[in-house]
Amino acid sequence: MQIISLIFFTLAASLALAALEVQIEGKHGWAADLPTFRLKKKMGEKPITGYHIFIILFTLIIFHFPLFFASWSWKKEALLFGVFISMWTLEDFLWFVLNPHYGLTKFNKNNKDIWWHKSWFAGVPSFYWALFPIGIILIALGI
Repeated sequence: MQIISLIFFTLAASLALAALEVQIEGKHGWAADLPTFRLKKKMGEKPITGYHIFIILFTLIIFHFPLFFASWSWKKEALLFGVFISMWTLEDFLWFVLNPHYGLTKFNKNNKDIWWHKSWFAGVPSFYWALFPIGIILIALGI
């Protein structure tokens, strides 16, 4: 039952966060049209935005809130980070699914409007293949 609850929580959090980001960003992914600072990286890479720094920091803080009422352990930290990483990976995908300007039909490497995902493998951004398994491994270690 714990695994089912964890899957439901991760999915619900991902859906809510994706819907929120669709409302904030609209068709301009990666905060392209938001009044936020951007830290430029190497040529051709997506910038790190203030929007993304603070939304990730906020969710990381919220995820750790239960530890104020329980003792800390590496197992709990692994579980929290596993769900956190899985949630953000799933959220990225759901952003496209929920966004009326994209949808699944426009979710592909040939879509020039998805400029922030440069590397794709097997039909999805490459980082999904790295982060999602890391999230699952951390969850397994934490359970």
